[in-house]
Amino acid sequence: VSYKFVENHEIYVMRNGQWQWIGSEEAEIGDIVGEAFEPEDRNGTQQGMTLCERITCSDTYTKKRIEASPDVQRLVGYFLADGSVNECEGCVQFDFANHEEENLSDVEEILLKNFNKKSTRTPHGENCTRLKCYSKGMFNYFNNNFYDSERNKHYPWDLSRLSRGDCISLLAGLVRGDGAIGENAVSFYNSNTHLIHLAHRLFARIGVAASVHIRDPREIVIKGRLVKQTKPEWTVTSGSKTTTVALKQIIEEITCENSRFTERLFISENFCCGR
Repeated sequence: VSYKFVENHEIYVMRNGQWQWIGSEEAEIGDIVGEAFEPEDRNGTQQGMTLCERITCSDTYTKKRIEASPDVQRLVGYFLADGSVNECEGCVQFDFANHEEENLSDVEEILLKNFNKKSTRTPHGENCTRLKCYSKGMFNYFNNNFYDSERNKHYPWDLSRLSRGDCISLLAGLVRGDGAIGENAVSFYNSNTHLIHLAHRLFARIGVAASVHIRDPREIVIKGRLVKQTKPEWTVTSGSKTTTVALKQIIEEITCENSRFTERLFISENFCCGR
């Protein structure tokens, strides 16, 4: 494995059967490099969204708490990968290629079952469908919480509070929105380094080793549209073909109907196991 480090960076390695911190310039061939990840913390309250909306033709506002269930986590993944807020129309929107019917239907179902919100499909370009959800409460929450001060998307919640099922669902939304499921790997790619780091940590949380690669800006076709990149593109890719086969099936098949069962799954000895 090839690594690149900034100057004066310390890394955690196993050498001669012992874990230790060393300067990156001291690394030797044969060292095992460890990467820390957050263990699950079940001691805190469940994360969620508080949506504030005004009743039509009234000055009265209502507050509604939406628990961050696995399905809601998957919606957040879709949004971080391929969603946006539309300030002109006051809505939250998601873009998918026309052939991604399963993803479109999944977002529609999550919005209806978890937020009690219907959504509208509109054409967007030649090969893309835009799904819009008109909710002032959702618009305000997504606009205020899923972007940083420089308007880059970010994940605002504590990752250690997520269960295994939450992690799988969030990763599924990211990969379905802006990734690929190949024969030998599951990948997520983006120019946003925060999201790349998020995906890398999610792979680690479910017990799958993943590598990170960088590629210079280029022209690519995304969902039928030619996009000229201005920033380097990062890719997080899972390793181990045996694990990937199981993970691929989970990510491809997860829906509102079966997402609650992902909590029973775990990775062990390069296998995806179920209780």
